[in-house]
Amino acid sequence: MNDHSLCQVEAVAGRNFSISALRVVSAFAVVMIHTAADVIINTTPFTANWWVATFLSSTSRFAVPVFVMISGALLLKPASDDNSICFYKKRFLRIIVPFLAWIVIYMIWVFSFPSVKDISFKHISWRLVTGNVYYHLWFLFLLPGLYAFTPFLRSYIRHSETQERDRLIAAIFVFACAHSMVNNFFFENETSFLSMFVPYIGYYLCGYQLSVRDCFCLSVKQSLIALIAVVMMMALGTGLLVRTVDVDRGQWLFDGVSILTIPLSILVFRLLYRKGQFKFQEHRIAVMIEKIAAASLGIYLVHPLIMSILDKTVGRSFIASYSLITIPVSAMFVFTVSFAAIDFALKIPILRRTVS
Repeated sequence: MNDHSLCQVEAVAGRNFSISALRVVSAFAVVMIHTAADVIINTTPFTANWWVATFLSSTSRFAVPVFVMISGALLLKPASDDNSICFYKKRFLRIIVPFLAWIVIYMIWVFSFPSVKDISFKHISWRLVTGNVYYHLWFLFLLPGLYAFTPFLRSYIRHSETQERDRLIAAIFVFACAHSMVNNFFFENETSFLSMFVPYIGYYLCGYQLSVRDCFCLSVKQSLIALIAVVMMMALGTGLLVRTVDVDRGQWLFDGVSILTIPLSILVFRLLYRKGQFKFQEHRIAVMIEKIAAASLGIYLVHPLIMSILDKTVGRSFIASYSLITIPVSAMFVFTVSFAAIDFALKIPILRRTVS
């Protein structure tokens, strides 16, 4: 082992890896969601493969909410030496390059599809305003809104009591969940990048709140039982809704602020952040966890391209035929290839800014 590797190992060994573990698990969960989604969309409802995909998707729906909670845990701590201008400059300069780069990449990718014939200014503008450049890039459109309100939320945290914040978080979740349900079943309103962050303020604040105080009296065993129960209810509830209404509206429980996604996300975050406290003494594991965590944003951004290549290579019908095996294996393959690509990009200065 060379001197650089030895220093790297000594720097990470024995540290608390809860945040890194959350990033890795959430990045893989995103890949699992999108792998399972292909099967759910292209498979007849209520077949064995459809149920497998629905259960696997249900277990992974915490992905984006937990990413937001991580940001809250890290960014909402009141900082006396960081005024609003400094914060805005630091955060927005960091996201502007990946934001613009990946919008351009996926715009080119989308308009290369033979089925997409409208490349007018109006259509491009609609995609940008709604954050619908590609199905996963809405997360990039979510971040500026959260960052814009961060200094104000820090000030609120500094001058508020813990119980008051608990009540505010609960109220935001109630209204966000109610809006999501009404919108899904009655209105189907189009989202906008100007407002899509609002329902996630609850997660943002909750991430901070859980990072400083564990307000739940659940043991690890009880939390795991609750987690399994929520996943079961989400999968079975989705089946019931699909049978009752239709396939599209029946997947409301998968929404980021649905009545079951909220407790699922809180349970996962609490288990890994408050109860995990991972401290890997095995050097190689410690270094690998850190490397994957550092690449988590890049994995999120690039994995749909890898999935598309995989679909063209092996075909969606094959992945949908043996879901219990092919979905996890495909997700792991896409995750691994995505990590390898991002790990390579992180070593090149001109590419590093676009994936971190």
